[in-house]
Amino acid sequence: MSFMADQTLIRLRFINELTNTITVPDRFAREYGLIPGDDVTVRFGSWQKKADIKTDSESAPDTIGVSFSLFPFKGLLKADTPYYLKFPKRDTWQIGPLFAMLVNEGTEDLSAPFGAISTFARELAEYASSVCAAFVVIPLKQRLEDSDLQGFYLKGETWTFGEIPYPDVIYNRISTPKKESSKKGKLILGKAREKNIPFFNDRFIHKWEMHQILSDQETLRPYLPDTVLANDREGFFQFTKRYSQLYLKPVWGREGNGILRITCHDHSIEAEYPSDTAEKSVHFRSFDHFYSTLLPRFKEKGYLVQEAIPLLTINDCLIDIRVLTVKSESGCWGVASKIARCGVKDRIVSNVAKGGEQKKVIETLEGLFPELHTFHLIRFLNELAVETAFTIEEALGETGCYGEFGVDIGIDCNGHPWILEVNSKPSKSYDSPDQDKVRPSVKRLLSYCHYLSPFD
Repeated sequence: MSFMADQTLIRLRFINELTNTITVPDRFAREYGLIPGDDVTVRFGSWQKKADIKTDSESAPDTIGVSFSLFPFKGLLKADTPYYLKFPKRDTWQIGPLFAMLVNEGTEDLSAPFGAISTFARELAEYASSVCAAFVVIPLKQRLEDSDLQGFYLKGETWTFGEIPYPDVIYNRISTPKKESSKKGKLILGKAREKNIPFFNDRFIHKWEMHQILSDQETLRPYLPDTVLANDREGFFQFTKRYSQLYLKPVWGREGNGILRITCHDHSIEAEYPSDTAEKSVHFRSFDHFYSTLLPRFKEKGYLVQEAIPLLTINDCLIDIRVLTVKSESGCWGVASKIARCGVKDRIVSNVAKGGEQKKVIETLEGLFPELHTFHLIRFLNELAVETAFTIEEALGETGCYGEFGVDIGIDCNGHPWILEVNSKPSKSYDSPDQDKVRPSVKRLLSYCHYLSPFD
């Protein structure tokens, strides 16, 4: 056993008894001053129940016997898997930790029950078990009674859906602001607040709010493209005079959706719209013609206008770098991974969702810069991404908790980096597993969950 002041590692053994009992080894009873017949309150996440203590001279020193009648969540806690047992009080036992990922919905499609993040969810669940934690996926789409909560957990190789307790920590991966602010989204996150359950990735942060936060930080301003809201007609017009090319981005856009690139001529404007197959180009005879045509779109979705940075290209393919920052077991920001995204030839975006290709950063940059320059540039990208994450947290920390940001950085032809945008719910397709290894972000995310949990 690994004894600490108020916490130890145990394994569970389920006993076919009808009474609510916990059977502990004699050594364990002596270590913690337990007497047969004592009663303790057992907790797992938000669930708790009283149980009577029994002792057993034949049990392994780290094994606790639990009656089937005591614990209602069949299969969620696994026999012979180590978990932490914490003693917040002498007569209170807390088993765990129990971590949860909150998603839009779960389906009975066992190959991909959570859509695009199904592989990521399985990796989290499997790694959680290896670090003595239980893991569940909570779908937003479920019937919610006063205290009931249902979720998915791995039972063997299969996801099982059933009743679960509210967890110790929630990792918010709801994928759209609309779902996050829905009745069920507010209800689940509201209950988490009521129960004082820590959760992170508090909410979506739209692009204009993000730009304002970063532009307030003097050290980051040299790395931000000039940006204005599209509904600022005069500011937009002046941009068309100042810059030959501009990008228009929806403030709630994801994965390159809705982005336009405009080329500003003396007396006309050309707008390029990306699609899954090709770019669609439209010519407007004047700024007034362009603005009046696009105004309904600006009003409906909200857009910002950004100067087009002359990014590096390889074979006419745009390149940018996604730097994933994630908090650690000490609650500090660090870089979990980096990936270069190389777009399709002559396309206006580099997003993988729009056909872009993922490549290793060092191999991509070494082909464009000398080796020593590449080394220093990569180090600087790490520092820039961490400072970006820290700046956002400093600005928003009192209103919510954040555990990860995806920082998209472009590099111009002179080797100068530019923060193109920051994602508060970064896609996991940019952070793919390396063969059979656990991706670094999974390790850091679960370490951060442990940091937020009541366990040491």
